Amino acid sequence: MFDSLAIFAIVSAFIVLVILIYFVIKRCPCRKICTKLQEKLKNKLFWSGPIRYITVSYLKLLNEFSNIFFLALVAIKSQIDGIVAAILIAFLVAWPIWTLFFLIGNRHRLNQKTVKQAYGSLYLAIDTKKLTALTYNAVFAVRRFDIIMMNIFFTAGSPLSDFNRSWYMQKILCFLCIQIGYLSFIHNVRPHTESLFNTLEFVNEYALMALAYLMINFTTIVAYRDPITHEVVPRSESFNTKVEYGAIGIIAFIVGVNFSVMVRISV
Repeated sequence: MFDSLAIFAIVSAFIVLVILIYFVIKRCPCRKICTKLQEKLKNKLFWSGPIRYITVSYLKLLNEFSNIFFLALVAIKSQIDGIVAAILIAFLVAWPIWTLFFLIGNRHRLNQKTVKQAYGSLYLAIDTKKLTALTYNAVFAVRRFDIIMMNIFFTAGSPLSDFNRSWYMQKILCFLCIQIGYLSFIHNVRPHTESLFNTLEFVNEYALMALAYLMINFTTIVAYRDPITHEVVPRSESFNTKVEYGAIGIIAFIVGVNFSVMVRISV
């Protein structure tokens, strides 16, 4: 089941291993040697490290567990895999709900040292003075959940829809609608403490929308017809190649911008 998760499965196993090491060290008879290491592990494990991991890998985890669950429904995967996947999906569905209630319910304590140490990765670089900004993590996760469910729904053979073919144009249009909603939220709330990160959100998300528009070229809705016979004309390979290069250029632009920001905040 977890072989398809690749690096995420390795990280999950590593986190579990470190937690076990923490509890072993906690019972170490040599207190002077173990106390400092125990405190370091405690600060990372409870709960900033796992929270950061779930936030970063939410899309990948939800996608894999959803695929396993629906494959189990059509008897391609075992029932045990399906049950485990369903439990993990339920956890991921509850995740944005928990983050929303936790951050809003504890908004007056978020700057306390103990709270920041344990849960700081949940609102890292978020403007905690704005109530609406505290919904950012929940909105971010729900958007990813919507993208995964939409992709599954419009895929051929999905138990959610039972389509006999995949509907790529519908996927693109739904993705664009989700992006518009998300960008409207970012424009209105501007949840990050630094304007640089808000700007980075705009650059990344608008660039993804541009990629989606380019993908329309490869859907069945785009058909070139002869002006006289009105018959469908085979697409120009040279034009398709230009679109592909355009997509590569946008991806390179996204990578370049994010790398530049990473360098800037690291120096």
